Amino acid sequence: MENITYKYLGWLNLDNDFRDVFVRTKIRLLRNVADFPFPEQAGDVKKRTFLNKVEWLIKNNGFIKNFNFINFDKVPSFVRHSFWEKGILDYDAKDEGKGILINLNGDLSILINEDSHLKFQKIFPGFEINSSLTSLYNLEESMSEYFEYAFDPRLGYLNSYIDNIGLGIKITFWVHLVGVKQKGEIKNLFKSLKSSKLSIKGVFEEEDYTVGNLYEISLNEGLSSDDQLLSKLKKIVDKIVTKEREARDNLMKEKGIFIEDLAGKSLGLLKYSKILSFKGALELLFNIRLASSLNIFSISLKFIDTLSILIQPVHMQLRYKKGLTAQERDILRANLLREVFKSYKIN
Repeated sequence: MENITYKYLGWLNLDNDFRDVFVRTKIRLLRNVADFPFPEQAGDVKKRTFLNKVEWLIKNNGFIKNFNFINFDKVPSFVRHSFWEKGILDYDAKDEGKGILINLNGDLSILINEDSHLKFQKIFPGFEINSSLTSLYNLEESMSEYFEYAFDPRLGYLNSYIDNIGLGIKITFWVHLVGVKQKGEIKNLFKSLKSSKLSIKGVFEEEDYTVGNLYEISLNEGLSSDDQLLSKLKKIVDKIVTKEREARDNLMKEKGIFIEDLAGKSLGLLKYSKILSFKGALELLFNIRLASSLNIFSISLKFIDTLSILIQPVHMQLRYKKGLTAQERDILRANLLREVFKSYKIN
């Protein structure tokens, strides 16, 4: 298979609101097909049968254009893992009978045989909801011409997990909450968010520390209407953005010299380090990300967010087209970042 290091990352160029706080958003419609066992209950044979049916449909009907179909059973494992590092897969799915339909931009896809038969997905930086839902519903409607979805008039769309019954919508945010963390306000924010039935966890954990102050917030929306969902989302997003931006502004007023010092030291380490682990490099990049959002550096958030994907282990191996030990990756990662940042200077 052709090199996919830089493929399916066009969504990082999208320009949406609140990108300084919302690193990425994923919206998913979870749909099961009525005449097949749900993936959580089906064995590998049944899942492969359904996957083959989708593949046949794509090849013989041509109803969905400019999408690539990938059967994960037929490609090396690093291809599947690269989709996880890009943020397109929720996890590195290792069992059989799974695949993906994905557009060339990488922002719109259909995941096949994860926790539902068909997971219609939109991924983008920042936050935007209305046109994203429209894109997903249009894609879902196209598929409904060929598959009957498992639906109950009283309960809504049926799924293996009770939280997903109803609208069958799952929304996940990656948020950069360095301000509220540094101000000691993060526990109160999380407490208020959990009262809205959100789940929260660190994206990359290091013992008791969340690397880069990067958190994943998930909402499973069940028995409610689209209007209720949109209203709830607006309140959640406004609360997160307002709290984080206020905290960052206060940090700059109270400890601006320390934020500038941290940014300068992080840039220095990126420019001169000879060995960098993924988590160590990510921490430095998100220090730069904060500085950029506060206009300390003129480095685009798109650039930082793209680098945070390309420095991950599998993408490093894809870039250099060979198997690497952990130490070799750390050395080459440092080489890459030194080259990238060598021309940047502190304002």
